[in-house]
Amino acid sequence: MTGIEIAIATAAVSALGSVMGAVQGMQAASYNAALADRNAQIAERQGQLEQERIDRESRQRLGAITAGYGANNIVSSEGSPLDVLDYSFREGERDKQNAEYNAAIRASGYQAQASQARAEGQAALISGVMGVAQAGLGLANSGVFSSKTAMPVNTTSAGRMDMLQPNAPKLRSGYGL
Repeated sequence: MTGIEIAIATAAVSALGSVMGAVQGMQAASYNAALADRNAQIAERQGQLEQERIDRESRQRLGAITAGYGANNIVSSEGSPLDVLDYSFREGERDKQNAEYNAAIRASGYQAQASQARAEGQAALISGVMGVAQAGLGLANSGVFSSKTAMPVNTTSAGRMDMLQPNAPKLRSGYGL
């Protein structure tokens, strides 16, 4: 194998490695992004379920308070008993809002992870393209395409290129052949 053939083979292997690395990097990043997107959806759903649980507990608590008032002949539609019911209701609503907020924060974190993974996939592709370009430039810089390594071509006095016999002597005839 000549030096030129080795240089070309080396550049080809390097370019292929860059392409394969880019594809694998993009696939891994796509998988990670899909996983993070799924986790964001799960976090949102968990928040909804938590809100439903808090709402059920809040209604049960209000029902128990109202039943207790009724059992003790307390009028729950005015005064302190109404304040207790109002406070209990507001606490339940605040707990639901906190659950919604916490779920949104978790989902936002997963969405940020998904965006980061997508950016990493794009960076892997760009890196692969740059690796292919670098292999090509390395081949060009190796002198494979220089005039010293190219096959010599003789030109006749008429400007023809003698491609069939690269080392043939130049023709010198009076007819310009």
